[in-house]
Amino acid sequence: MASCCYQTDYRRLFRRRMAARRARRFRRKGLDGTAQALVDALVARGVDGAAVLEVGGGLGTLEAALLQAGAARATNIEISAGWQEAAESLAEEMGLSDRIEYRVGDFVDEADTLPPVDVVVLHRVVCCYPWADRMLEAAVSLRPRLIALTFPQDRAWVRAAMRTFNLFLRLQGLEFRVFVHPPQEMLGLLDGRGYRVVEDSDHGFWRNAVLESTSEAPGDGRGPR
Repeated sequence: MASCCYQTDYRRLFRRRMAARRARRFRRKGLDGTAQALVDALVARGVDGAAVLEVGGGLGTLEAALLQAGAARATNIEISAGWQEAAESLAEEMGLSDRIEYRVGDFVDEADTLPPVDVVVLHRVVCCYPWADRMLEAAVSLRPRLIALTFPQDRAWVRAAMRTFNLFLRLQGLEFRVFVHPPQEMLGLLDGRGYRVVEDSDHGFWRNAVLESTSEAPGDGRGPR
């Protein structure tokens, strides 16, 4: 379970003002290149009729793109309730309100309460969580067909940038921190749970990876197999 201080500071940082600013940017420019590349990689593996879960989904823009590409329904789980109003407004504008369920809570704690899914999206979220292994184990517990991640590259300049941001957070009196979790450990954990990498792409600061279950009957979200 995430500490109370961690969750409280997360909510303080990712609040309504940030959500409104990000929503304005999305309305002007759409998804950024890294996010669009992750969506494209998932669509290439097949999302027609799929049930999607976006962890730490914020505005829900990736799940919205997947719904527009043929997914059937989506669940967005966020620790901070500050995003929900802006997310619901965007979904209504896009005609997707009746296909998205919003949950507020820590995914690791709430995973066993979530509906069956075919696709789990972890876009720029493992870097905001102290225990990447717990988050990935929670994703695997849902037995999706596809798991998609965006995480920081393990490079010197990336680690330096993250240290600088953590210093800023400390000076603001926040205990929340960002992390560069070892990519090979994360991908190795998923490999050990029956997921193979089918897409791995370099986006400078970020790295995208899509993994597919090697099981013949993963999940039961009633999406494509």
